[in-house]
Amino acid sequence: MKFSTREEIDAPAEYVFKAITNFDAIEKLGQGRGIIIAEKNTDIPLPKWKIKAPFRGKMRLIEMNVSQLEAPEILIIDSVSGGLKMQFAITVTQLPNKRSRIIISNEVVPTTLSARILIQSVKFAKKSLDKRFSKKIASACDFIESQYKAQQS
Repeated sequence: MKFSTREEIDAPAEYVFKAITNFDAIEKLGQGRGIIIAEKNTDIPLPKWKIKAPFRGKMRLIEMNVSQLEAPEILIIDSVSGGLKMQFAITVTQLPNKRSRIIISNEVVPTTLSARILIQSVKFAKKSLDKRFSKKIASACDFIESQYKAQQS
């Protein structure tokens, strides 16, 4: 199952990419939402994390690895949790007038029978999940844009 969205931001691509790869700030944001960082290795070129995140009433272990990092355009994070493999891909493109376009996709692939059943049940709510995904991404993009504008003032 795949979720994707695109947004345009009134900020240069370099600034947007720097904001989305500010892993320390993202870690703090996640911790404020109940995510526990069990292990991290951000001293290497492609960072890795093991986190515990609440999902369906339980804390789930998620292993995350940055598999591709090409500044200022591409960030791909591969994750594994239980019977699910996930790939989160972000592409940033420079547009005219110091604007940029960000394309974000999240693909979830089940690897076990129970994960297949979970994904099948989630497919019934895909339309509402697409809207929630797009709203969250739009909110994050608005935040990046407001930070850029505040920095410019």
